[in-house]
Amino acid sequence: MKKGKYICTLCTFVDDLVISSNDTQRTKKFIDLLKKKGFVISSLEQLSWYLGIEIIIDRTKKTVKVLQTLYIEELIKFMGLEGANGVDTPLPSVLPTASDCPPDTAEGRKLRNSIQHEYRSILGKLSHLARHSRYDIKFAVFYLSRYQHNPGMAHLKAAKHIVLYLIKTKNEGLTLNTNDIPLCVYCDADHASNKDHRRSTSGYCCFVFGGCVYSKSTQQKCVTLSSTEAEVVALSRCVRDVLWIRNLLYDFGIKVPKTLIYEDNLGAIHLSKDSALSQRTKHIAIAYFFIRDHIVKSRIDVIHIATDRNVSDIFTKNMNKSQQAYHSKVFWKGLGNVPLEPQD
Repeated sequence: MKKGKYICTLCTFVDDLVISSNDTQRTKKFIDLLKKKGFVISSLEQLSWYLGIEIIIDRTKKTVKVLQTLYIEELIKFMGLEGANGVDTPLPSVLPTASDCPPDTAEGRKLRNSIQHEYRSILGKLSHLARHSRYDIKFAVFYLSRYQHNPGMAHLKAAKHIVLYLIKTKNEGLTLNTNDIPLCVYCDADHASNKDHRRSTSGYCCFVFGGCVYSKSTQQKCVTLSSTEAEVVALSRCVRDVLWIRNLLYDFGIKVPKTLIYEDNLGAIHLSKDSALSQRTKHIAIAYFFIRDHIVKSRIDVIHIATDRNVSDIFTKNMNKSQQAYHSKVFWKGLGNVPLEPQD
């Protein structure tokens, strides 16, 4: 950042305004200007709550913790699950699929209509959590969101299972630590994981100066023929968002060196760096050339990492108890802030 450059960011939602800057005096002048324009403003100085999100700033430890404990407690009460026993994972071991949707019969439509409103309401509330402070339930929420048009009892039970998981972990949240690395990224894909039509799931997360500020769990739009192809598709989508974040940091006056993207598939890494295409990979040439172009321009580099250390794995598949606990702590405790050493 250039010396003396004034940076000010504004975040607004209806009548709630968050102002962040590197110059307190200029920010006060800006607030005074808004008051002169007729805006009635009451300033809370340090941010502590925003849209039901509790924000704990520890300037000594240089951490920010984002919590939604009260929101979760209200959700538990809304569900009538006070006093229920919690569970260790967001989803049951066997995931509901399209085969669990009600059939298109009079009885099936009656069942769908009786639970659809409740199902959508639960997922809407869970989506707010998954997007802001609880990245550990993101895959579960967006997996079940695929069935909002025709949910069955198995889907509703799975949605309630997420709430049971939150009962046990309601005091956890997102911790943002700080370090000297402007941008560090983890990317993964789960090949043909969707049993309904065998599309793969992409997942990635971006750490800016040690804090995970962006994560993604999404179903791929095409059917891939191998795990390597699924990883290349995920990596291509990831690189696009990485470039956007790099440009945003540049607008803030922050110089971003080559961004390391940690990936656990050696085939995808080889394809992204090799200048030759085989007959078996010509159909993914566009994604391949897109990634390689930015590697050649030294904007990114793709580095191998062991699968069990790839924190983005939590966004691509259903985890068992130990896997869920390990990956969740990366976000709860802010443990993903130190880039891992490249694996051989």
